[in-house]
Amino acid sequence: MGIFHRIAIGDGHNDIEMIEYVNYGVAMKNAHPDLLKVAKYKTDSIDDSGVYTFLKNLENENII
Repeated sequence: MGIFHRIAIGDGHNDIEMIEYVNYGVAMKNAHPDLLKVAKYKTDSIDDSGVYTFLKNLENENII
């Protein structure tokens, strides 16, 4: 599987490199401001089921 088929989801400053590396780089709503700037996609906070929401939308191809 190439990098273009990988998903990275993060919320911290330390996640920036990982988010930039993959095609589906996702920042949680409550993520560090620097991460929000580089993430191609944003989703709800973890408390609001953000990971589930993103994956469900990806499955339904609503974000592509």
